[in-house]
Amino acid sequence: MNEHKVKKIVAKYLNIHEVEVTDDTKIDASAFQGSIMFYRMFSELEEVGFTLDPGFSPLTYYDLINGPSANKVNYAKPNERENSHKSYNHQANINSGKQIGIDLQELSQLPPISEKLDPFYLKYFSGEEIEHSLKKTNPLETFAGLYALKEAIYKASDNKKYSSLEKINVTYLDNIPFVEGYHISISHSSSLAVAVALLDNPHFSSDKSTPKNAVIIQKNDSKIVRELRMFSYIFMILTILVFAMLFIMIIK
Repeated sequence: MNEHKVKKIVAKYLNIHEVEVTDDTKIDASAFQGSIMFYRMFSELEEVGFTLDPGFSPLTYYDLINGPSANKVNYAKPNERENSHKSYNHQANINSGKQIGIDLQELSQLPPISEKLDPFYLKYFSGEEIEHSLKKTNPLETFAGLYALKEAIYKASDNKKYSSLEKINVTYLDNIPFVEGYHISISHSSSLAVAVALLDNPHFSSDKSTPKNAVIIQKNDSKIVRELRMFSYIFMILTILVFAMLFIMIIK
């Protein structure tokens, strides 16, 4: 392992000088300006033959260099690598199972588009997604929107079907993005991309392990909806009566 290369890559994505990288330098997700830079760093580290043991998520540079088998190339199986990258996402435990996810990304954090695509694109985007994006006038806008959507779906998922970003593939039906099991929406400007993902039928599950309070929440939600609907009807009737009275007073 060439530690100089590793330190150089870490410094690059932390946007600091190489000499500033010490054993105590934080390299968990919170140290980066957005998850794109976080994943780009690990994609580039893999390019120089540096990978981590599955499930190991370093918090500092010292952990990265001295963690379990961190100083040697790790040829992990695909499913093990997915589990490893799942642990990198600091939002996993906070947002998983929420049924709805939203994510905002800056286009400036994406790698530049060139003839030889950056490893980040090859790792986290499918062939169909790459082909679709490269056809656009500004591929970065589409890539940023797709990445934001993947993060939104990851946050909204139950961490089973979509347990890592690599597993989330967007397909296109009549040029419209589609992900099975989710209602999705993507929007972007020249500098930002935002995406929302809503789990389809979040209150229905054939899984017997579904908590009982999920049903209670559904009933409470229905009761609230009925009460709000009744309130809106009453408000509408009162509004009509007030306007009727004002109209009669004006006529008189």
